[in-house]
Amino acid sequence: MSNLLLLEDDISLIDGLHYSLKKNGFYVDIARTVEEAEKQLAQIEKYDLLILDVTLPDGTGFVAVRTVMPDVTAEMLDWWFMWHGLEGLRYKIWCPGEHYDARVRPEDLPRRLDTTLSLRERNWGTTDLVTENVGGGPTNIFISFQSPQQYGYDMSRFSAPNVLTAISANAGMSDVWEPNITFSHCARPHAGGGIELRSRFWQGWNVVDGVPIRVGSKGGFPVEVMRDCACHCAAEYSNLAAILPTLYAENHGIVDTAESLAAGK
Repeated sequence: MSNLLLLEDDISLIDGLHYSLKKNGFYVDIARTVEEAEKQLAQIEKYDLLILDVTLPDGTGFVAVRTVMPDVTAEMLDWWFMWHGLEGLRYKIWCPGEHYDARVRPEDLPRRLDTTLSLRERNWGTTDLVTENVGGGPTNIFISFQSPQQYGYDMSRFSAPNVLTAISANAGMSDVWEPNITFSHCARPHAGGGIELRSRFWQGWNVVDGVPIRVGSKGGFPVEVMRDCACHCAAEYSNLAAILPTLYAENHGIVDTAESLAAGK
């Protein structure tokens, strides 16, 4: 069971978050004030995950989750994001019960399969079309990936030990192609081995040419949206930490082609 620290000052939300996280197999410590959080963070290595759930005054939202992935490397993470969108089953095993299907947008498939590019480059500028449940039932979502430079990172600082790799994207409802969120998962070296994944979600924002722009409902988002995002992120990345080393060992040497994917091989 993973140890999780929940930083939440809204008492009305704590019970629901605590219940949802325990149901997903986490042991949860709760900090309700800054003072409590400072005491808990003095033992930060005790925790596999940190969750900060914030709804901002302008109606947008912010979620931060930290996942320790002891046996995962940055190359594995880059491979995973290149690989899993090529076949629905790969997406399902990532988070069973909450991930249903995924496919690369057809016009982006040639780039995803281009072995002359690095693993991370094959993902940049492509879009996955997925169906998943982030709390409100099965939802069709588009996820459009960007390079770190396009996303606005300071590339003069984009190197170890600051960061090993980053998976960044704009996303939204694919049925109406409505953008409503942006996220970035930054992998850093972890003192105990493997990587530490720092996930950040900004609800109500996208990043275009390195500049954040306001998108989605101007009336704001229910706090439950951010709560569900935090819980889903914690569940999917803790599971990925467990399954990715074996999946990578067994599959990274296999070259997918358009023909093999069409034949289901």
